[in-house]
Amino acid sequence: MYLPRRVYWGRGAMEEMGEWMEGEPVYFCGPKTCDLVEGKKIVVERASWDCVRVVKGDYIVGVGGGKNIDVGKASAWKSSLPFVSFPTILSNDGIASPIASLLGPSGRKSVYTTTPYAVFAEEEILLSSPQKYLLSGFGDMVAKYSSLYDWLLAHKVLKERYSPTWAALLKKAVEEVMVRASGIKRRTKEGIKALFDALILSGMVISVHGSSRPASGSEHAIAHVLDSMGVQGTHGQKVGILTILTSYFQGRDWEKVKATLERAGMEPRLPVSRKTLVEAVLRARGYRNRYTILDHIDVSRERVEKAVKEVDICDL
Repeated sequence: MYLPRRVYWGRGAMEEMGEWMEGEPVYFCGPKTCDLVEGKKIVVERASWDCVRVVKGDYIVGVGGGKNIDVGKASAWKSSLPFVSFPTILSNDGIASPIASLLGPSGRKSVYTTTPYAVFAEEEILLSSPQKYLLSGFGDMVAKYSSLYDWLLAHKVLKERYSPTWAALLKKAVEEVMVRASGIKRRTKEGIKALFDALILSGMVISVHGSSRPASGSEHAIAHVLDSMGVQGTHGQKVGILTILTSYFQGRDWEKVKATLERAGMEPRLPVSRKTLVEAVLRARGYRNRYTILDHIDVSRERVEKAVKEVDICDL
């Protein structure tokens, strides 16, 4: 386990990376982000294992969003090379974590690959990135409001490994981002930089713990079931909105979560029917063998139907 040796936010990030890193990079990028770099490039078509490559070079750079970074991470792991993250959007905490979400023969799975050796972020690119991805990253951080609760619950009930220090740091980062919700809507530098810092910290906590457990709880379990049902939407949007529901089950202030998402400019509704969401919740118990609030309380069909109706997050 190691943490990123350097995290850079500012102007001239690509030049800074070239000066700091030694040797020749191999860039994993998309059709648009490949225009940002010069040198050996591999165009990533999809977030799939069949796009992962074993390459020769001194290090690999993932340029872009989740797809390019995840395939780049997995390729660096397979190639035994350092990986550098160069995000152009802030859609989730994968920019600094060792977790890659990739499609395989049995569907999409999150796998532990390699922690980024460094992260370089071009300020101007991130400040002008599409709002949909800023909201996705915001939702992914709000989801930690739920996952941290589940992590502590599993520690209390099952004596699962837990770090009060890292939990407190991540909780503080979540609070900082939620306080700056309006800054995401207004696209302020302070709000977007706070989101970047929080996503970096979340990735570091995952690296230290050795799994995504601290950052992925009941809200992620339900989201993964919805993914398997073909429900559309960004990952961050789903887990952020589902945090409203899981907070309800946890007996916490779910209305605060809903209001926070709205202040950020996110419509807190999923493109699913109540019936579909109820089925997803019932199927999410015991997902990945992780103990969450869904395993701790009675989640009968009647109780879930009542909760789904009350929180009102279904658009169909």
